[in-house]
Amino acid sequence: MKRQRQNWFGHIIRMESSRLPKQVLAWEPPIKRTKLGRPVTSWKNTIERDLKDIGLNWNEATTAAKDRKNWSKIIVAIHQIVFGLIDRIDRKQRMARTG
Repeated sequence: MKRQRQNWFGHIIRMESSRLPKQVLAWEPPIKRTKLGRPVTSWKNTIERDLKDIGLNWNEATTAAKDRKNWSKIIVAIHQIVFGLIDRIDRKQRMARTG
């Protein structure tokens, strides 16, 4: 799911400013105090969290995403590394349990 969001993020970054998805990316939810529940999260907040998880900040990502081929290579490489590490950790944990 994160990879799909990151691909879509790259697509939006390359769009013209007049396009609705690009405007939605810049949208900030109105600040409202809620008594219960979690704070309102924008799509930009979600993307920023995803980018942080893969070691990129907003400025680095927007610069990289402007070049479609480069962005695609970055996303693929990062996900291969991250999921490769997760798979290795899972295998080690399974082996430790079975002894």
